[in-house]
Amino acid sequence: MSSSSRASSTDTGADSDSSSSGSSWCALLHEAYGTWREKSMYGKTYMGTLRSTFVISPDGTLRWVRYKVSPKGHVEQLMSDLNVV
Repeated sequence: MSSSSRASSTDTGADSDSSSSGSSWCALLHEAYGTWREKSMYGKTYMGTLRSTFVISPDGTLRWVRYKVSPKGHVEQLMSDLNVV
């Protein structure tokens, strides 16, 4: 895809493994968007980040929200839903 056909976006870089002062900012994002959840793997439960995507319009409203996203086909679905060519 060419750069001219991409929608402009800002990546928040919300990484739950941050060890700097950004980690408190990240915790606020997790709380606000409900992305810090109990997960399980191989019978063990733990707290972790729920893979999610949020498209936030310039006025601050949520335009598109998906939880438990899979990388395969995700970008294509997002662009289709938002009518981005």
